[in-house]
Formats: sequence, C-alpha cells, structure tokens
Amino acid sequence: MADATTPVEGGDSSLNAAIEDIFRTDDDIDEHANVDIRTPSLLENVSHAFDGEEPNEVHCTNIAAVNETDVEMGKGDNEANEDGGNRLMNLCHLLIFEGFIHGRLSRGEKVFSDHNLQHQQKIQHQVSKLEIQHQRLFVEIQSGLSTIKEKQASIDALKRNLANQEAQLTDLVSITKEAHDQQVTLSKRASTLLLKCQDVVNLLASTRTSYEANLRMKKNFVKRWANFHKFL
Repeated sequence: MADATTPVEGGDSSLNAAIEDIFRTDDDIDEHANVDIRTPSLLENVSHAFDGEEPNEVHCTNIAAVNETDVEMGKGDNEANEDGGNRLMNLCHLLIFEGFIHGRLSRGEKVFSDHNLQHQQKIQHQVSKLEIQHQRLFVEIQSGLSTIKEKQASIDALKRNLANQEAQLTDLVSITKEAHDQQVTLSKRASTLLLKCQDVVNLLASTRTSYEANLRMKKNFVKRWANFHKFL
C-alpha cells in the first residue's frame, strides 16, 4: 500500500506533482508558499466545495478564491511570484485531495453507521428469537420436571410394592424352610418306623419258621403214636 508521499497511479499529473512537491524538504522552498494545510477554515471550505467528486481545476480555482486571505502570495521578481503561484496551486490540489478523502470518510462513516444499525437490529431480532426459544424451553423444562416428578412417584410406589412382595417372599421362604425341616424330621421318623417294621417282619418270619417246625414235629409225633397203637 502506498504512503502519503506516493503519487496516485493513473491520477492527475498536477495532483501527483502536488503530492510530491508538498513533501519536499529543499532549503530553497519559498517561505511565502508555506501554508498550514490543516487550517480549519481551509478543510471546512474544501469539505463543502468537494464532496467525493474527482478533482479538477474548477475546484482548485474556487478554493483559491475562497481562501485567498489564508495564503500570502510571493512578492518580488516574476520568478518568485510564479513559483509562489505554482506552490499555491499545488497546495490547492492537495487540499482537494484531502477534501476527497474527507468526503469518502464521511460517506464511509454513514455507511458504517447504517450497517451498524442494521447489525444491531439483526442482533435485537436474534435476541428476541432467543428469548422466545428460551421461554419455550423453560416451559418444556417445567413440563419435563412435572413428568419426572410423576414418574418418580410411580417409581416410589413400585419400590414400596416390591418391598412388600419381598417381605412376603421372605415369609414364604421361612415357611418353606420350616416345612422342609418338618419333612426331614418326618422322613427320619418314617425311616425309623420302616426299620422297626422290618424287624417285626423278620420276627414274624422267624416265628412262622418255628411254628412250621413245631407243626412238622407234631405231625411226626402223631404219626408215630398211631403206628405205636397199631403195633399194640
């Protein structure tokens, strides 16, 4: 990017010459041509006379006429006067250039202000939309919390029912254990009775065997007694 001392490419040759000449530091510059380019009256007049248009000789002539009291022309020989006049024209070109920049800056500030206003309006619109969304989300969250509370109440009721069923199951397990213990006891008693019955069966079998042996002995005795009577 060119600095303030760089001529404008493709611009007016006289304007470029003014830009180059105004930043000269030669000692032979006529002191009568030195003008404060930031004089408020000059800038104000340039701002009104030149509002962003292309610089031309008419603007330079108008500004020179309006501000002729702000510049003291060189006095002396013809060369000094001509040099002072040239420097005045160069200063006028520079003032026109600054007026052009000032006009563009003013327009830029207006565009920026309009853009900033539009941006603020968009932001306000977005904020309004976000506030509406926030309200909707708040309502949905409240509804969700109510639903969660209802579900929590249902879960608590289920927990209580489960606890009651668990207590009943514990009682049932205790009863079943007692029944099992009784069954084991009865099984032991049945086993004992079974053993006793087996002993009785064995005893009856032994008694029968003895009875049958005695019966056979009795039959043999009767038979022999009969044979003895026949012998007599």
